[in-house]
Amino acid sequence: MRNGARRAGANDRGLRAAWARGLAPPEVATVAGWAETERRWGERGTGGRYSFRLVPFWREPADALSEGSGIERVVVQKASRLGGTEALVTNLVGYVVAVTGGDVLAILPTVDVGKRYVRESFQPMIDATPALAERLRLGLPPGARQGALYKRFLGGSLTVIGARSAASLRQTGVRYVIVDDIDGVPPDVAGEGSLALLAETRARTYGIGRKLLFLSSPTEVGRSQIHPEFEKTDMRALHVPCPRCGHLQVLVLGQLRWEPGEPETARYECAQCRRALEEREKPAMVAAHRWVPTARGLGRRRGYHVSALYSPTAWFSWADVAREVEAAGRDPTRMRTVRNTILAEVIMEQMEQPAWTVLRDRQTEMPLGVVPLDGVAYLCAGVDVQRRRLELHVWGFGRHRRRWLIDVQHFEGDTLLDEPWAALRTALEQTWPAVDGRWALRLEKVGVDTRYQTSMVQAFARTCPPGLVVLLQGMARIKSGAIVSTPRSVETTQPEKQRRQARRRGLQVRDVNTGELKREWYGHLALTDPAAPGWVTLPAAGDELCRQLTAEALVRKRTRGIEREVWEKQYANHALDCCLYARVAAELVGCWSRFTEAEWTAREASLGIGAPAAPATPVTPVTPVTPVTSGPPPPAPGPPVLPRAGQEPTVTWRRSAFWDRRGPSNPWRPV
Repeated sequence: MRNGARRAGANDRGLRAAWARGLAPPEVATVAGWAETERRWGERGTGGRYSFRLVPFWREPADALSEGSGIERVVVQKASRLGGTEALVTNLVGYVVAVTGGDVLAILPTVDVGKRYVRESFQPMIDATPALAERLRLGLPPGARQGALYKRFLGGSLTVIGARSAASLRQTGVRYVIVDDIDGVPPDVAGEGSLALLAETRARTYGIGRKLLFLSSPTEVGRSQIHPEFEKTDMRALHVPCPRCGHLQVLVLGQLRWEPGEPETARYECAQCRRALEEREKPAMVAAHRWVPTARGLGRRRGYHVSALYSPTAWFSWADVAREVEAAGRDPTRMRTVRNTILAEVIMEQMEQPAWTVLRDRQTEMPLGVVPLDGVAYLCAGVDVQRRRLELHVWGFGRHRRRWLIDVQHFEGDTLLDEPWAALRTALEQTWPAVDGRWALRLEKVGVDTRYQTSMVQAFARTCPPGLVVLLQGMARIKSGAIVSTPRSVETTQPEKQRRQARRRGLQVRDVNTGELKREWYGHLALTDPAAPGWVTLPAAGDELCRQLTAEALVRKRTRGIEREVWEKQYANHALDCCLYARVAAELVGCWSRFTEAEWTAREASLGIGAPAAPATPVTPVTPVTPVTSGPPPPAPGPPVLPRAGQEPTVTWRRSAFWDRRGPSNPWRPV
């Protein structure tokens, strides 16, 4: 009897456990678990299952995005080329399609970037994973087709938009919001606020059930959007153990050692035992990683920081890091890129406006109007248009982005009249001799501002030699993020009952990223080594010019709750504008960043840069012959003028048979 009662109690307990299991909600897979179990690589899954083996540090951030993780927001401040988009963005989208369902909004910098993501990441995942393809098929009504940037699946949808479209961000709410490369977009979207705030607003309807993912490489303090979001989290740092002593440490650039000029010798020195760690030991170190919080976050937020020092060797090795650092050298512009995209560090600008005395102390004894022989190979100029004066500043450019101020000329007069423009046109055809008189250089290209007296500037450009003058329009920032945009037509025709169209061979204008150019200029002025790339040399030009070349300051202002960086004029800035336009002209010529080593060598050899002047050949005196007719003596021959870049001394062209004809059909050739 007692045994029967025991068996009955055991059965009751088993029955209650079965009931509990049946009533409990089903266990939901994590993002990383789903990716490694269900996601396939290659065409129709022929490449096998997805794996975090090469980038195991992405597993925890991916799982933080899972259903039931308790985390609402994940912020990743990362280096470039670390596979973050595939490991986090694409895996999260696949997880939502296959497991949880819901509407997903993916925000990328531009629509073109969004199309490329769908074509190169999302669609290959769908094609390789049959279960995902089936859910997309079931989510469509009969006969309907998927859009390029809008995908419907069973239980939800995916919408991909460009970050600059404020209208798209005002639409109905979504549960999942992904913002990739948030620092690649302006801090204020169409005057409606920051992208992070707009994205959060889209998901506010879902309360604690929402998921937000922000990931990007950082930029500068005040401009970066990923860094303020990262600072609101627990700011987790990636620690890896030393294989010798087991010390957990964050990999930093300061511990990477290599022989100068030999980046392939790069080794990592342990901060504890000081032993050199080889590249082949990095995979085991990264596999044993640990994410360590370094701050107390706000709410249910997680933040992760990872640099390229943790990258798989096949993608970006320690030797590649050393090579990039050596290539940047002492150039502050390139070093900023290294710190942003390789070290994932936000930059604090140390000098927003250098003192004008820096340039005053840098002046040499060289007068204006001559070309020094210490590296100048090309001349470009910038023109600033004012109400009653035109200013022409001629700059010399040489190897390693070095530049010299060569000449400053002012043309007084009302710029609504033709007189100052005629004087400027004459000045553009003059030559500037070398300091020893061996040769002279012409202007390669001239950048002219078109924001003032636009019609007069365009009329002037039509009368100049083709290709010499380029019309520029300064802007604080251009959409492409480049220094100078592609040309666009400023002359259009509108025939009767036809749409407006660009005039063939009409004038063209280019937008100029003046904000980035000023950052570059001030960075070069902060250099202290004359041999560093980007060094600026000034002749004895005077204090006024030095003041104008440092006339603007970068200040931070808060508007509508958003902090922006604004360039404010502290002094007359005509010389600074001319300097920037000449820099753009050099970019278009190619002598700033495009010329190869062979081209520089050939140019410098033709100029004899660095070589002493050849001694004058003695001339045997002869008895002068009295001319038959009296008159002023002929002018003394000047120095030989070197051709412009890419211009041959003699122009060859295909002769037409028309010129060999005689008779009335050719009025230019007499019978």
